[in-house]
Amino acid sequence: MFVLALLFFLSFQGGPSGQSAIACTVTAGGTPVTGAEIVVAGKTYVTDRRGEARIDVTPGSIELTVVKEGFAPVTTTITAANGQQQPVTIELEKLPSVQETVTVSATRTDRGLEISRCA
Repeated sequence: MFVLALLFFLSFQGGPSGQSAIACTVTAGGTPVTGAEIVVAGKTYVTDRRGEARIDVTPGSIELTVVKEGFAPVTTTITAANGQQQPVTIELEKLPSVQETVTVSATRTDRGLEISRCA
């Protein structure tokens, strides 16, 4: 009877029921990225000052999407082993910046101000 009660108790405490974890580290150029958002199964986790976040998951195939302003988003799939912590490092790349120049010139004539615009 005691063993049965213990098994019942452990099943509600998340004992050896197979919970797994992902230890995710987010970097850019080898430097930790603070405040990156990691989305797993609709839930968002945020990296700490070391670029790390611990995510409890159900064992199996897990899709991670990492987003951070100024960087290209990254989506990857990993397999979490039963009862283990899976380390994952995700490297972000900066978004290319787009620069546009507009030149405006004006000429004053006796008819008024004429503006020509060149792009």
